Amino acid sequence: MRLTLHDHLWRLTQLPRFAPAWYGGDAKLDVMTLDEHPSISGMSLAMLAAARHRLTWAEQAWLRRIEAAHQQLRQSQERLPMWAHEAEGRAEETVRALAGASSRSGFWGRVLLKLVRHLRPATCLELGTCLGLSTAHLGAGLRLNRSWGAPGRLLSIEGSPGRAGVARRVLDGLDLGEMEVRTGFFEDELGPALADLGLVDFVFIDDGHYGPATVQYVRQVQPHLAPGAVVLIDDIAWSPGMQAAWQELRHLDGLAATFDFYLMGALVFDAGYTGPKVEVASAYLSF
Repeated sequence: MRLTLHDHLWRLTQLPRFAPAWYGGDAKLDVMTLDEHPSISGMSLAMLAAARHRLTWAEQAWLRRIEAAHQQLRQSQERLPMWAHEAEGRAEETVRALAGASSRSGFWGRVLLKLVRHLRPATCLELGTCLGLSTAHLGAGLRLNRSWGAPGRLLSIEGSPGRAGVARRVLDGLDLGEMEVRTGFFEDELGPALADLGLVDFVFIDDGHYGPATVQYVRQVQPHLAPGAVVLIDDIAWSPGMQAAWQELRHLDGLAATFDFYLMGALVFDAGYTGPKVEVASAYLSF
């Protein structure tokens, strides 16, 4: 889905709702790092570490390797057949264009890696593999966690066979081939994936940015979430529809915390949580 001029202008109108955050900066996140709930403190620690470049040598090495793969994709002339679900009149798409417009790196790549490092999930699910770069950041975090005796599994679902093929090559090239990529419609693949994973600790949703579908996916995975599970949703300010979806999701039952970073949002689910619900909204880290 491509943004229209109206979408871009609408996104700019949403910035004033974060005005207090520009002055408070990341102060609330600093406080949340001391929260007794491990997922709330872990979320806060990960976001601040990514923003402040607090990375171990091993993490930096992985980020350099993934960025090198990203740059190779940005120079690729490979053409992929358009997935019928997103064709919009086009027959082909280029890897180069996808790598430049649809793949996470830089700050948000660090966020994905640090979230896995701090939350230490045993099972991860990703909806929307694209070219595999976000998958690689998550997988690198899982690989590094093995040194702490915390083996983890990542299962990613991608609708486009062409993109999934590139993603598998990227992961193999990074020696992350054990990260599983499945191809198919989310509606068909999500149920079997949840059955295979059992309880899920971390979910990253980077789908077609259609609000009602995003809500449906979260509701579908919610019964399969482990206590303290984190659901990270990309592009919550992509369009009015996605913003409406985020407002609906942040009021779901069973939430211990919500984190709104304008470009991404995170939901911490824990039905047994008895403390006050934590709500953090800050555009400070997103720009």
